Amino acid sequence: MEFPKESSIEETTALEYLFSRLSGLRKLKRNKASIVGLCIILVFIVLALFPNVIAPYHPFTTFRSRQSPSSEHWFGTDTLGRDVFSNVIWGVRTTFYIGTACVLIELVIGLLMGGLAGYLGGWIDDLLMRITDIILALPTLIVLILAVSMFKVRSINIIILVMGLIGWPYMARVIRSQVLSIKTTPYVEAAKAMGATTQRIIFRHILPNIILPIVILITIHFAGYVLWEASLTFLGLGDPNSFSWGVMIMAGKNVLRSCPWISTYPGLFLFIMLIALQILGDGLRDIFDIRV
Repeated sequence: MEFPKESSIEETTALEYLFSRLSGLRKLKRNKASIVGLCIILVFIVLALFPNVIAPYHPFTTFRSRQSPSSEHWFGTDTLGRDVFSNVIWGVRTTFYIGTACVLIELVIGLLMGGLAGYLGGWIDDLLMRITDIILALPTLIVLILAVSMFKVRSINIIILVMGLIGWPYMARVIRSQVLSIKTTPYVEAAKAMGATTQRIIFRHILPNIILPIVILITIHFAGYVLWEASLTFLGLGDPNSFSWGVMIMAGKNVLRSCPWISTYPGLFLFIMLIALQILGDGLRDIFDIRV
C-alpha cells in the first residue's frame, strides 16, 4: 500500500484552508457593518499615507490663534495658531505609527511565548503561562502610568515600547490555545509520522492556520493601544512634541468652554477610528466563527 507523500498532504491542507477563507470573505461582503468599518479604516490609511497632499497647511504653520471654524480654517485654529484640520490629518500618521509599532511588539512576544508554550508543552508551558498570568493580572493603565512616569524624557517611542511590553499576554494566550488545538489535528500528526521537521510543521501547518485569529486580535488591540496613548497624553504623560490626537485633545482641555473645536475634532476622529476598528474586528470574528 502506497501512502501519500507529505507534500501532497500539505497541498490538500493548504487548499482546504484557502477555500474556507474564501467562503468567509464572501460572508464579509454581506456584513454591512464590517464593510463600513473597513471602508473607514481604508480612508484613514489614505490620510496617513498622503497628509502632505490632503492637509491644506503644514502642521507648523501658524495663524491667529483660537479662530473659530471658517471656510479658511475648517476646524479653526488652536491656542498656538495652528490649523486644527491640518493637525488632525497629520495626526492620523502618528496614530497609525503608534498602533502598528505596539502590535508588532505584542505580536513578536506573543508568538514566542504562546507558540513555545503551546507547541512544547510540559514545564515550559507551565513556566511561560505563569509569567503571562502574572502580567495579565496587573492593572494595565496603572502600570502604564507608573512605567511611563519613571522616564524623565517624554518620548513617543518610550510610550510605544512600554505599551507593547505590557500588552502582549492576551495575544500569547490566544496563540497558545490555537497552537494546542492545531498540533493535535490529523494532518499535523500525519506530517510528524512521515518525518517532517519541527520547522516545517510550524511554518507550513501551524502558522497559516493561526493567522486569521491573530489578525482579528490585532485589529481590536490596535484600537486599544491608540486609546491608551490618548489617555496617557491627556494625563500629561505623553510626548508634547508629537502630532498625536491625544496631544491635540490635551491642548484644548483648558479652553474647552471658549474654544471647544480644539479638542472636539481630534476627539471625534479618534472616536470614529476606534468604533471602525471595533466593528471590523467583531465582524471578522463573527464571520469566521473565531473566539479570541
